Amino acid sequence: MNTIRFKLFLSPTLLLLLSACTIGERFNTPAAINEECSLEMQSARTAVRLRDKGKPYDWLKNQLVPLSEHSSRLLMNMHEILDEVFKHTELDETIYPTYRFELCMRQLQKKPYPISLAAIKPGLSVCKKTYGNKSSANSTQCVIEAIDELPETELIDPTKIKTSTTTIQTGS
Repeated sequence: MNTIRFKLFLSPTLLLLLSACTIGERFNTPAAINEECSLEMQSARTAVRLRDKGKPYDWLKNQLVPLSEHSSRLLMNMHEILDEVFKHTELDETIYPTYRFELCMRQLQKKPYPISLAAIKPGLSVCKKTYGNKSSANSTQCVIEAIDELPETELIDPTKIKTSTTTIQTGS
């Protein structure tokens, strides 16, 4: 009797799509924040790898669910990641994903974070030149220090953002 064996694997594209499916975004625990940021880091690494393997931008963008007002935080960032990875082809699969992880952590922990990729690119370039494509505690620390050394004018401080509220009065 012939036996058919099936191998189930997650292709990088499928991983990219699945990682956007965050349900009930609640980032109120360190574990939840770490999980979300790990998914974002993996999405960044996958996007770089797919770009480097020659997958076209338009094809990858079409694999993502279009954005809507109900899109998850991760899906919105995945669109941004693809845009950054294809606009800045020097971004690699080590330093850039580390940056996305740290950016995510700072955003979800309401700590100051870079206003844009352009603001941090010189620091990331130094990290890449110093540590190459080898992920290590030192390369991670380099990314953190690059963010910490940015001037206040290049950072968004969530604690200083004023939000407005609207009060609706109803007749009693």
